[in-house]
Amino acid sequence: MARILIVDDEPNMREMMEVMLKQAGHHPIPCANAAEALTCQSEDGAIDAAILDIWLGSESGLDLCDALRGNAPDLPVIFVSGGGGAMSMEITTALADLKGRNHFLYKPFKKEDLLEALDASF
Repeated sequence: MARILIVDDEPNMREMMEVMLKQAGHHPIPCANAAEALTCQSEDGAIDAAILDIWLGSESGLDLCDALRGNAPDLPVIFVSGGGGAMSMEITTALADLKGRNHFLYKPFKKEDLLEALDASF
């Protein structure tokens, strides 16, 4: 059972991913923003992977990726996005590539796509 950090500012999306991961036997750790995520990483112990929304309101999942990997350099990261922000999806995906993303999923995505991306990240 992997401990998976979920960071998404949309409560419904966060809850949906939490349910998907629980059904697959994982231990999801849902967070609404970067501060929560960093607290969870430091207080809850080792995290096996992170699922990060690119646009977290006024925060960036890309910056959060750097902060999380500052504590765990080999942390697998799956970025998700439904668009938004001031950049096109192409630019957003390219930026995720520069951060060393393991996978990128476009919202909405299927449970199978999330689990496949997660399995391929380990």
